[in-house]
Amino acid sequence: MAALFTNLSLWIGAFVLMVILKLEVDGEGVPGLTVRQGYLGRWLFLAVISALQGLLVTAGNLIIGVQTVNAVAFMFTGMLIALAYL
Repeated sequence: MAALFTNLSLWIGAFVLMVILKLEVDGEGVPGLTVRQGYLGRWLFLAVISALQGLLVTAGNLIIGVQTVNAVAFMFTGMLIALAYL
C-alpha cells in the first residue's frame, strides 16, 4: 500500500500547490519581462517546491520503514513523479 499512498500524496500535493499559489504572472514593476520568461520563472518556482515535496514524502517513507532496493533511486523517482504531476 505504500506505493499507492506515496503516489496519491504526490498527486494531491501538486493539486494543492496549484490551488494555493497564483498561476498567473503579472509583470508589473519588471521592465522587459516577456510572457515566456514570466511563465518559465513561475514554473521553476513551482518545480522547486514540487521536487522538495517529493523528496520529503520519500524520505518520510524511508523513515517509517518502507523497504526499497535502492533508497537514492526511490527518492529521485519520487521527485520525478512529483514534477510529472506538476
